[in-house]
Amino acid sequence: MLSIWIGRAGAGKSRRVLETMARQRSQRPQVLLVPEHISHEAEVDLCRALGPTASRDAEVLSFQSLGSRVLARTGGLAEFTLDGGGKLLTMRLALQELHSRLKVFGRPSQRAAFLRQLTDLTEEFYAYEITPQALWQQVEDMEGAMGDKLRDLALLYAAYDGKLHAEGVDARSRLQKLRDRLAESDYLRGKDVYLDGFSYLNKLEESVLEQVMRQAESVTDAAGRPGGGDAVSECPAAAAAAGADGPAAGDGVRDRVAHRLREGAAGPSGEAPAGGGYAL
Repeated sequence: MLSIWIGRAGAGKSRRVLETMARQRSQRPQVLLVPEHISHEAEVDLCRALGPTASRDAEVLSFQSLGSRVLARTGGLAEFTLDGGGKLLTMRLALQELHSRLKVFGRPSQRAAFLRQLTDLTEEFYAYEITPQALWQQVEDMEGAMGDKLRDLALLYAAYDGKLHAEGVDARSRLQKLRDRLAESDYLRGKDVYLDGFSYLNKLEESVLEQVMRQAESVTDAAGRPGGGDAVSECPAAAAAAGADGPAAGDGVRDRVAHRLREGAAGPSGEAPAGGGYAL
């Protein structure tokens, strides 16, 4: 069952999440999923709300720490993941190997700032699940200098992605591995999951959330996204990479939520949260 609690910042959604976890902890394990940068603060709040025995049947996780829990069960926790320096070196190697095929980046700068721009762009592609094949299909027939530049980027992206899987090694991000392996882990089976503190979710995080919804006993999203914002509309760089403008992207996210509701993935609670918010 999916419940969505909507309200302005300060409406009491976070407090209601903790109160609900305190009530339900005797029924089944509770999981609070929050952004990485507020995970420590959320742990402190959870301990205050549930007391010294909070860790027995409740925990605070980010997507990264959830990935660690899942990979510890399914295997892959010991696999290395490239850090920032490793990504730069991998991109430089891809540039060196492809330079004769590239029209715009045939003689690229080897400075770290330029390589970092390329790796940041590939991270945007990964975050919005744009594959090298999909990118190439979109730019293959484009004309002019822009077409040459985008085809060079597609070739570099494909080469870079291939090196993350070279010789049986999986050096992808932990979030990508979480998306692929959560279903087989059953880590969230029979648990109540609460999302709080997210200003937006990108496409990769949405894919993980879809797996969470299929596995958990219930999912509650304490949505506090100002103006109905979403990942693409609030991230111009990602919107440009995905080829979507802000309003259309926002409509797409709302359409996906509505579709899930129509499919019966969510059940109306009918109860308004404290502070003037709404529960869907």
